[in-house]
Amino acid sequence: GGNKSEYGADSIFVALQRLTSNFNIEATFSSLQYGNQSGKKIDVEKLTAVLVREPGVFAISAGNNDEVYGVYLDDGTVSLHIDEKLPIRCNIDGKITNDAIDLNCLGLYVDMPLVWNLTPFIDIVTFESGTIVGDIKILGNKKEPEFYSQLKCLSVTATSQYYAPELYGPVDIDVNLNGTTLTVPYTIVKGPSAKLYASVTSEFSGWIPQDTVVKCGTLKNNFGIMRTKTIALHADGYASGDITLTISPGELYLTGRAMFDRGFFSIPFSDLYKLENKSKKGSNFTFRMDLDIDLGKKSEYRWPNNDIPILRASVPTEEPAKLVIDTSISYVDLKGASTIRGGEVFYVNRNFYIREGNILFVATPEGFEPLVSLRAEIRDKDEGGEPIKIILTAKEQTLEN
Repeated sequence: GGNKSEYGADSIFVALQRLTSNFNIEATFSSLQYGNQSGKKIDVEKLTAVLVREPGVFAISAGNNDEVYGVYLDDGTVSLHIDEKLPIRCNIDGKITNDAIDLNCLGLYVDMPLVWNLTPFIDIVTFESGTIVGDIKILGNKKEPEFYSQLKCLSVTATSQYYAPELYGPVDIDVNLNGTTLTVPYTIVKGPSAKLYASVTSEFSGWIPQDTVVKCGTLKNNFGIMRTKTIALHADGYASGDITLTISPGELYLTGRAMFDRGFFSIPFSDLYKLENKSKKGSNFTFRMDLDIDLGKKSEYRWPNNDIPILRASVPTEEPAKLVIDTSISYVDLKGASTIRGGEVFYVNRNFYIREGNILFVATPEGFEPLVSLRAEIRDKDEGGEPIKIILTAKEQTLEN
């Protein structure tokens, strides 16, 4: 045939080529809100963004006053500016091609509380102050980038509201990037009641850290305030220890040894059993724990809970108890024994004073229960007014009985 009309296939292909080589997109967003489940949020009433494509160049700008703007040329040249008004700011210049990356990220500044506290990790650690500053050199290629830097975290203060509620710091922390490895050297952080230490090693896979090892704990003879209410422990007292956290995609593995003293604690055995049953339903995330637990001379075990205890017992351990959890195979186990050095048990509307006894923590067919052997007594008077001693004994009985 003859010539195709302007609406034919050839014209459509030409229009598509023009669309990919030339366009101008402007968007306005309103009533934006970014945050996490803990209630930390950033509200943005209005945000304007513009993306422009012209022959040989992509250009982008965002913000009501172009706080973010940059260009990417077809030869791979990159230039990006993030204004100092934002919680993360820097200037990025260099080149990105299919074969290689050569970028300089200069004048990096990160407001740690504002950025970190929007993540889900705020329930574990909350930063009250601190900034990250420095420059980063990025080499390698798109799939296997390499990072080089000596960053500084300045005047960092932090707390853990659900575990260690004291404010620790301020402290300056070094963060070193060398190829695909990130390291935080051994650093001591001072708090009101204890000095903590920590070090970090992390290996990148692509652009994301994949395997991270955190070693942390208290300095020798240091005890920090511990106040927590988790699925495995309810406690209010002082703790020390040495912990290693190994974090990999889909798994968190906690090992180490901890000591609790000068306070009271309870173990929600029914919740531990629920954890075992819950893990049987399957999950994409695995939690494993292998923790040795020592109890000091001033540690008090309460059952069934800390608020309304039926049993209050001083339970220092000679050998550590061991708590093992592996959700990938639906396994939870708690083993340990302690001699009772004093305390009270509430029975038939009376408080009996424990003279001797021991507690054995074991798994039973019904779940996890402490087996108690004890001899307790109370002094009273009979109907004639004569003093008597009422003795309560138990031998390897569950407290439910």
